[in-house]
Amino acid sequence: MSIILDVIMVMLNIFWFAILIRAILSWFPVGADNPIKIVVDRITEPMLNPIRGALPRIGSVDLSPMAAIMILIVAKQVINWLRSLS
Repeated sequence: MSIILDVIMVMLNIFWFAILIRAILSWFPVGADNPIKIVVDRITEPMLNPIRGALPRIGSVDLSPMAAIMILIVAKQVINWLRSLS
């Protein structure tokens, strides 16, 4: 069980880091053909797209990365709690 929780925690950390990179890249003029942007978009879009549909958009501000990071923080806390039970 511990190995499974470790793998899940690594995946959550990868998602968190990818969302952070995506947010930082949005501040700079990066072309859509940039390989880093393509990889980060492929990693994060399955998580951000449903959140984007549920959250209202405030002008040109996309709040889905912030909501996704909060969800990931809660998920990591649950994983840590499950680890403490073992």
